[in-house]
Amino acid sequence: GSMGRHYVRRLAEHTPVRAMARSDRDVEDLSQIPNVTGVKADVTDLDSMRRATENVGIVFHTVANMSLTDWGTNNKVNVGGTENLAKAAEENGIRHLHLVSSVGVYGGQETDQHIKEDAPHNASNAYGVTKSRQESIVFDSSNRFEASAVRPANVIGPEIDVWTHAILNVL
Repeated sequence: GSMGRHYVRRLAEHTPVRAMARSDRDVEDLSQIPNVTGVKADVTDLDSMRRATENVGIVFHTVANMSLTDWGTNNKVNVGGTENLAKAAEENGIRHLHLVSSVGVYGGQETDQHIKEDAPHNASNAYGVTKSRQESIVFDSSNRFEASAVRPANVIGPEIDVWTHAILNVL
């Protein structure tokens, strides 16, 4: 997705990167970036995660289904995919798994104060709940590899059309 492509481009400025994508076209596009090798893989397929993480030291996990209401797909991709990735990471001796999570884990907390990172998760929609579960999977696995996460808010910019289209539709 868009966030993953941004990570890939920035990381490739400093180190060789193996980037996974589900479609042949996306793999081809990623492989055009200097210092990047595109690999066809799908987080919902454990064997493809095992292949994609072979001989890799650090994994940046940016995969997520972003629906607020599709519990089935979000559970399959966000939760099941993260379980597969964590299992493959452990089996392949990954040193560090970095998750791109979301402020959605906090839900719609009513406060006039800033929410701190140690605030309780209070999500109620399919996206926030499954992103919270992703974090649990990653951090529960941290005895097998180092783990970290960031929780960005709504991201707007080039190639990130989810919010851009919503804004344009209002205008």
